Amino acid sequence: MSVDLYYTPISSPCRAVLLTAEAIGISLNLKEIDLFSGEQLKPEYEQVSMIKNPLQSLLD
Repeated sequence: MSVDLYYTPISSPCRAVLLTAEAIGISLNLKEIDLFSGEQLKPEYEQVSMIKNPLQSLLD
């Protein structure tokens, strides 16, 4: 069984998932997303994203 992982290499949580999957022998179908070009905002990604609303930030 292969699992799709939409990821960006600069993300620590994504790297943790990659390392964990390797350690337990799960095959991942890697789909890299370029956050700097806004690729995460494309309709193809929105269909698989569980986060429908943008994350909120609190600036002091």
